[in-house]
Amino acid sequence: MEWSKNLPQFSRAQVKYLANTGVLLGQGNFGSVYKNYTVWGESLPPVVVKVSKKKYFKNDLEQETKFLHLLDGAGGAPKLLAYSLALPAIITTYTGDQTLRHLLHKSRRVLSDTLLLEIAIKIGQNLMEIHELNIVHNDLHCDNILVTLPTAKQDLKVSIIDFGLGKMTGGNLDVRPGTGKNQYWMCPQVRVGHPSTTKSDVYSYGIILNQILDELQSEISQELADLVQATCLYNSCDRPPVCALLQELQRTLEYVRLQAS
Repeated sequence: MEWSKNLPQFSRAQVKYLANTGVLLGQGNFGSVYKNYTVWGESLPPVVVKVSKKKYFKNDLEQETKFLHLLDGAGGAPKLLAYSLALPAIITTYTGDQTLRHLLHKSRRVLSDTLLLEIAIKIGQNLMEIHELNIVHNDLHCDNILVTLPTAKQDLKVSIIDFGLGKMTGGNLDVRPGTGKNQYWMCPQVRVGHPSTTKSDVYSYGIILNQILDELQSEISQELADLVQATCLYNSCDRPPVCALLQELQRTLEYVRLQAS
């Protein structure tokens, strides 16, 4: 594994220690995710420890490790810091723990139309960075996007996470029984094992855009509405590129800012 040469490798005991002393961020069939402030016996910026629960998911974790190495932070992805083979786990930089889904759930209390559009644009920009490296995410949805809201000291930060189903452009997803059954955000072609393309992620991005735009108080242009609707066309060739969506989103943002001034 070329990516592993310059990375620390943790033992089973070290991974268990980090999990036991960390803060649980989430868990599911794949395993558990923890935030920990102490690594190698030092107090550091927080890190994320992702531990695979079953051997069934070990390949997904190895796949994610490979892509995090290739991305090296592109698209706001976490950076790989260490790994463990004894107890399948990866340690990455911390990129936040507030998902887009959680944020949209409370959006009417905290998010302006301007901020919602800025988040939508940032997701698209991050997605383009990922695609420029010939990587397709294949599992893009609101729980796999972390958002850190802007403050006086920091800008808006958006991170795309969880590359366990990622593929290089043209690669085929290993379709297991039940894959895609409840994953309405996943491109229909990918669900049945067809090659992954950037338009596979456009399908998922379109669903996210619909969820974000539904929260707007402002009216959007017919041009933007038509583009977003086209993201979910069955024929992937008919879906618009991310850059076209970004262009219309930027125009809408400028209009909303003008109306607010």
